[in-house]
Amino acid sequence: MKYLAGLGAFVLELVAWGAVASLGLVFAGTGVIGWLVSVVILIAVVGFWGVFMAPKAAHRLPMVPYYVVKAIIYLVAAYAIFRASPVWALVFVVAVVITEPLFYRHNTGQEGPPRR
Repeated sequence: MKYLAGLGAFVLELVAWGAVASLGLVFAGTGVIGWLVSVVILIAVVGFWGVFMAPKAAHRLPMVPYYVVKAIIYLVAAYAIFRASPVWALVFVVAVVITEPLFYRHNTGQEGPPRR
């Protein structure tokens, strides 16, 4: 189950990166400029993820900022997917809601967020 949760999280991350990058085409047009903006957005998001959010990142964010940034990226991705297809946006959101608690549990060995 651990590997399945990790695979699901990875696939959702790839979808989110592509969806966020597609906003360059939405807001800058489908010409060369739009594609360049999309590539720059993709490089920025993947670069940030690699430095601060990847499982083996050298400067991994603490837990709360990590999940805040992840939620922002997933919300922007859901918006981008919604612009193309509300049904696929719903599928994406449901997949995130199902996968993230499983991935959290396997990353921390806990059933949920720490209690105070």
